[in-house]
Amino acid sequence: MWETAFALSKWLLYGALSAAIGGTATVQLWIPSGDVANQVKRYLLPGCIAGLLLSAIGLFIQVGAFAESGLSGMFDPVYLSILWQSPAGSVALTQSLGFVAAGLAALLLLRRQRRSAAVLWLLAATLLLLPFGWRGHTAEASPLLGPALSLHAGIAALWIGALYPLWCLNRNGEPRQIRHGMEQFGRLAAWLVALLVFCGAWILYALLGSFAPLVQSSYGLALCVKLLLVGVLLLLAAQNKWRLVPQLPATTARLSRSIRAEILLGAIILLLTALLSTLMGPE
Repeated sequence: MWETAFALSKWLLYGALSAAIGGTATVQLWIPSGDVANQVKRYLLPGCIAGLLLSAIGLFIQVGAFAESGLSGMFDPVYLSILWQSPAGSVALTQSLGFVAAGLAALLLLRRQRRSAAVLWLLAATLLLLPFGWRGHTAEASPLLGPALSLHAGIAALWIGALYPLWCLNRNGEPRQIRHGMEQFGRLAAWLVALLVFCGAWILYALLGSFAPLVQSSYGLALCVKLLLVGVLLLLAAQNKWRLVPQLPATTARLSRSIRAEILLGAIILLLTALLSTLMGPE
């Protein structure tokens, strides 16, 4: 029960982290000034508040798992003290500070202080991504694996978190604004995809020792399902960049549907990631 609850909390946390990193960057760079307030109030601030709460909830779930005394065990002071001084406590504290910084960056966007917001966004991204290498399989492996995983998670968050603001832009923006935003994101995404694939391949090899376990273990087969979904996501992104965006505004409706499909796939990929990192591991 506790592992499942922790996996679900991580899934929601990954979504909030994507909004804080990718959503804030997208609103900062490509959303017209007139739409910034709506994005901040409907997407960025709720995402940061949810992430702050989920950081604490994840820690309390782990306390409950150690206490093994039902829901009341989540607040056991002895186990809470122990976990607070462990990597789990460091992760919760660091990511909480990251969500606070991201929320402040969103508030600065409301006041059109984009330069100050960019500085806080960089601090928030650093605090949110550093903990990915502090526990679990990566903490026991190569010292380079943690930074690689942080970079990989950051790229994924930047991409997935950007999708909702871009979808809103495509629905409500002027044709010139839509084309500009989508083209700019497409140029950045080309580099992001290359880094994502490179980091992902290196992380897989470092964790598994070779690529053979991908078809020789349940963990490897689950990873294959995730990789298949990522492949579909890449195909949708390629279709947007090379076919739909160049034909705007005639393809506005198709582009909206494609971005919605990317959001759904992104949510499923984040769920699989949470399940793999919590309920399974390299054999």
